[in-house]
Amino acid sequence: MTISAPFLVRLSCVIALVLAGCQTAWAQSMQPEQVKGEGVLVYRERDSQSDEFAPAIKFKGFEKFSSVFHFDVGTGNPMILPTYLVAAIIRFDELQGDELISEADQAKLEAYVRKLKDMVKRHPRAASVSKPVIAGLDDDLKKMKSGWVRHIKQWVTRDAYEAERESQRRQEVAEREARERMQAAAQRSEYENQQRIRATDERENQITANWKSCRPVTFGGVHLKAEFGDFFDLSVANINRAKPVSRMQLPASITQGAMDLPGIYDGPGGFQTAGCGFREGTSSGAPAVLFVHDDKGCMMFRIAVALKTEGDTTVNTGDLQAAARMLSSTLPEIADWLPLAMVSARTKLQFQRNAEGKAGKAWVPKFGGWTKVGGHYCSLKANAPVVQADGSFYSMVVVSVF
Repeated sequence: MTISAPFLVRLSCVIALVLAGCQTAWAQSMQPEQVKGEGVLVYRERDSQSDEFAPAIKFKGFEKFSSVFHFDVGTGNPMILPTYLVAAIIRFDELQGDELISEADQAKLEAYVRKLKDMVKRHPRAASVSKPVIAGLDDDLKKMKSGWVRHIKQWVTRDAYEAERESQRRQEVAEREARERMQAAAQRSEYENQQRIRATDERENQITANWKSCRPVTFGGVHLKAEFGDFFDLSVANINRAKPVSRMQLPASITQGAMDLPGIYDGPGGFQTAGCGFREGTSSGAPAVLFVHDDKGCMMFRIAVALKTEGDTTVNTGDLQAAARMLSSTLPEIADWLPLAMVSARTKLQFQRNAEGKAGKAWVPKFGGWTKVGGHYCSLKANAPVVQADGSFYSMVVVSVF
């Protein structure tokens, strides 16, 4: 009979797989199960030896192979026994632990003690090595029945244990609540921050849109729309008429935190600025600043402050003083001119009230005019106090410097 080559190939593959399986099974059988911990070994000296005559010995651990045991009995060399000569193995570490607390722990301990005592009855020669262990476990049972528990290897009364558990529970609750409060605070802070960012973006979009269309906007929470529209009226004609001979360097107290606005452009070949900046007041009366600049520096800036009045008295004098400090930091000479300009504007408003029965706006030196101060040109515009929605009276004062 002739055997084909393909059949021989398939047969060789099957044989290889069988041999590989045998090698794997043999290798696995050579990997012992290792057990550490003390216990009692009861073994037969011969296969026919009865349980009552089987000797016992303590071990420190053992390795279990497929057909033999290697016991560490403290002699340096393992005690090797075939599986069929091993009568019983009792491990002491089955109940060795830190905790003996619950009824389930007590029931497990009682069952383990019964197991040891039954083993001693079957194998009397194991009593000498087992009785000390049994005595210790009986003592543990007596303690548990007397209201003691073993916690972290220490015996304490159940009341003390429960008090410690309650204290630990309260601490865990307090820590969890603290974490939850921190998380809630962080989430609230993040939400409020996002709301502020959204409100700021919306406000800047509103200001930019009004700037482009020359519409008046709300100033610092006080609705002085018409007056604030004048504040934003930076016409090219006004700047050209002033013809500033030198640029100003604005301090950080004015420019810090300002938002950018589009520049002013007067057509091909005409007047052009690199951009404008605007910083709103931090409160309803705090100074607001608008400035125009090109690549050489600041060409013009304007400060507005809303003065809250009660009769002839200004309530928020601190806001007026803050505006004066801003102006003086850029143009020191204005410190002498500003008080005189304020008095002049109030005198003009009073004259209007006396002559016409009502006051509107007053310019210093005059509408469209400028006063030269320290090499630059200044003007002041003030409007008569007007009542707001909250019942308060505010007067807008605008100072422009070229």
